[in-house]
Amino acid sequence: VMNILVTGGTGFLGCSLVRMLHQHGHTGLVTSRSSVPALPSGWSAAIREPTLHGTVNQGQFDAIVHLEVMHHVSRPTAAECAEFRNVNVGNTEAWLKWASQNGVSRFVLASSIKAVGPSGYEIGEDALPQQDDPYGRSKAEAEEAVLSWAEGSSTRCGLVLRFAPIYGPGSAANIAAFARSVLAGRPSVVGSGDVPKSV
Repeated sequence: VMNILVTGGTGFLGCSLVRMLHQHGHTGLVTSRSSVPALPSGWSAAIREPTLHGTVNQGQFDAIVHLEVMHHVSRPTAAECAEFRNVNVGNTEAWLKWASQNGVSRFVLASSIKAVGPSGYEIGEDALPQQDDPYGRSKAEAEEAVLSWAEGSSTRCGLVLRFAPIYGPGSAANIAAFARSVLAGRPSVVGSGDVPKSV
């Protein structure tokens, strides 16, 4: 049984993950920028800032699963590009520093296939980092931060998971909207209709 800190744990992925971890007997803490909904037994909630800055003692953790993210948007503004870097890179670096200060040796980063450049229908783990897309570039930089942190000590383990679009029960993202349209028998085109989307 592990005690796990899940950052950004109130989103679609975080809620599902906490339920699954609870079913497997794990306990932990969910952090969020705002209030957290009801959690399973053995799990508690905290606002991210007091936790991150050490003003609240939340105990010892075996691992951090880092889900905080500024999501991809089409044609981002300059402010949104800055927010990609602040949230996706800066917050990752802040939690890595917190992990080092609090003796946490395992760190899991929820990254994205956008972290690497386009490469057809198959993307290998050795694909080159994204350079053109601001969101993808921010996720690639976050990945580099995790790998650098892990290389800093033989006792550390960093795991980067590059997700394709995530969907399922409770999702409100564009794949869910597409599925609802199909089930309702309505014609469904995402965007201009000429971009393959990995599911």
